[in-house]
Amino acid sequence: MKSFFLTRSTVINLALLCSTACFAGLPGSDNILDPANLTGALLNLDASQLKPVNFALTGSLHTGRCKHEMTELSNGKILITGGMGASGALNTAEIYDPDTGIFSQLAERLNHARYDHKAILLADNTVLLTGGSDNTSGSEVQLSSAEIFTGTTFTATGSMASARTMFTLNKLNDNRIIAIGGRNSSSSGGIRKWSIYSAGTWTNSTAELSIGRYSHSATSLSDGRILVGGGAEYEAVTYTAEIINSGATAVSTIANLMREDRKYHSAVLLQNGNVLFVGWGSRSEIWNTGNQLFVDAGAYSPVNNQTVLLNDGTPLVIGGSATLSSPVVREAYTYNINTDNFSFAGRMNQSRQYFSAIKLSSGKVLVSGGCVYDSVNTLYLQTAEIYEATSN
Repeated sequence: MKSFFLTRSTVINLALLCSTACFAGLPGSDNILDPANLTGALLNLDASQLKPVNFALTGSLHTGRCKHEMTELSNGKILITGGMGASGALNTAEIYDPDTGIFSQLAERLNHARYDHKAILLADNTVLLTGGSDNTSGSEVQLSSAEIFTGTTFTATGSMASARTMFTLNKLNDNRIIAIGGRNSSSSGGIRKWSIYSAGTWTNSTAELSIGRYSHSATSLSDGRILVGGGAEYEAVTYTAEIINSGATAVSTIANLMREDRKYHSAVLLQNGNVLFVGWGSRSEIWNTGNQLFVDAGAYSPVNNQTVLLNDGTPLVIGGSATLSSPVVREAYTYNINTDNFSFAGRMNQSRQYFSAIKLSSGKVLVSGGCVYDSVNTLYLQTAEIYEATSN
């Protein structure tokens, strides 16, 4: 019998490569990796479970980062801002060129290092960055500051009335920007009032959410309203959802509860006007815009996933994990709104958590950065990859 030894680093490296997606209930999975016997599970993996599918590596980031933002610019290039790196919160930014597959580091720095922030393209083709957290002083602080990327520089703009992290940022029909929920310290509850950005100034709402929320979702509907779902008020995760009107002047609670409580989830608007929720619960669900009922959408619901709508309107759910403490998955699944089924769509080259994903103008999907954790170390990933569905 051939004997061999696996060092701890070898096991970790194999874990980065292997498909750890096979948690209970995952469609299309025939094997389950036992976290208590990871080495044995890895040795029994078939080679086909290690091979990437429909994902190809592209150029690498100059700085390994997770909890960063990616924003598509008017020229189709992608702006990467901030995030968490090996030395803490980052104040660096990069530009990805889809035509060359190369990341270019910007000489200009953000005015404030930040991670878990939000960034959004404005009507004048500049980018607004706001909120998030910074730990460069040795302790984590939440941020209210905001800045504008003009295409060459980062310029300070008006600050929010309250610091926010784990919040959402949406564009209203009139191009104003709305910041919803979040928390202003690591021990505080969720924020109930939203804040509107226009012409360099933030204005707090007079109306407020029924409960404070952070780690929630906020989905812009086709009529301009915003569906706010799930999240946590303090540590308790909620089943509730509510709708902010198109003018952001009022909010109404949806009488029907979500089927499962959720946070760290994704929510996307489907072509039929309904909203798909994926993450945290044991199953995904759909909110029907007509009768306002939440209905089951299948037994696939990884927490901390990234969901992107493809050109044909199909949701692509990338990565995540069964629970916050479960192995991170490499797989991606698409959801079929006609059959209410999730189908295997691909496998990344590397497992990654707290990464970012964005659809490119070509219809391909860019995935960048992320973190990989073991019991001792955190690896901040520089790698990036492109998803492109195989043509039948």
